[in-house]
Amino acid sequence: MEKLSLTCPKCHGTMELNETKTEMICPYCRNKIIIDDDIDKKAERIKKIAYAREEGERLAEEAAQKRNAKTNLKKKIRTKLIILGIIAVLVSIGCMSYESNLEYVEDPFSYIDVSFSGVNHLGEAEISHKDNYKTYIDYSISKDTNLSEGEKVTVTAKSSEYRLGIKSKEYTVEGLLSLLLDLKDLTNDMKNYIHNISYDFQNQEITGTYAFDGELVSLEPYKFYLSTDGKTKNYLYDVYLAKIKAGNGITYDRYVVTRYEKVVITNNEGDLVRYSSKRHIGNLIRAGNPSAWSQKEGYAGSIWGFYSIEELESYIKNNDDTDVSMKVYSE
Repeated sequence: MEKLSLTCPKCHGTMELNETKTEMICPYCRNKIIIDDDIDKKAERIKKIAYAREEGERLAEEAAQKRNAKTNLKKKIRTKLIILGIIAVLVSIGCMSYESNLEYVEDPFSYIDVSFSGVNHLGEAEISHKDNYKTYIDYSISKDTNLSEGEKVTVTAKSSEYRLGIKSKEYTVEGLLSLLLDLKDLTNDMKNYIHNISYDFQNQEITGTYAFDGELVSLEPYKFYLSTDGKTKNYLYDVYLAKIKAGNGITYDRYVVTRYEKVVITNNEGDLVRYSSKRHIGNLIRAGNPSAWSQKEGYAGSIWGFYSIEELESYIKNNDDTDVSMKVYSE
């Protein structure tokens, strides 16, 4: 007689079933199972139930293990965070204790001066220490170049040796010089101041060069030109009319020019106007008759200048130093 082995769904013990029996009792846990006539189907169903239970228990155990792993990880993270928090508190307490022992300085900015210099839009800031300056206080400024009148800058103080009451302070840029942007801003005193410089400069240039072979009859101020971008660049042209007598007795008019760069108005007595540089400009031209090669014909040597005002104005507008954005003004 054929026997069928089954697994008890309750205790997982082995149960044997004869084909003639309609019920079976587990020899281990006495669990009773009723069997219908279709033994094969019943056995298959019992196997599926047993497998389902085993699989369910396995999955439940895996889920429990995963939950335990997550719980342990959370506990580890929580423990580390607690430890880090305790360390941070201890460090903070240590810092507070350290700082409380430092000398207290209410206003570290009382030990420095912040000054501004230069031309508007191109100004510079400088921090200088007073006589009672405390060492071990470091200062930094938010911006120290290309400053404009009325602009705000911030100075910050730091120290590892002092407790500072004020750690930053705002300063207003002031006292910058004004770049000459309009010829109307030149007073007669300023014009005369510039003319005197130009006269000495041009007189020495004309009469002091070996190339000049005429007589300088007169050298008189003629006109001012101003080329500027309206903000940070300018050139001031001081034009002089030079009357030069050649060997043929004829006097020729020539225009000589001194160009001043970055002209600023100071209004200081004895120093009304400042500039970064000055130089002669122009072309190398004949001082007397342009076509003459002898004094009898009107030869007077050569100078740097222009034959006409039109030639001068064309030079000012088109020379390599003039930016295309710059505008030219004249008196």
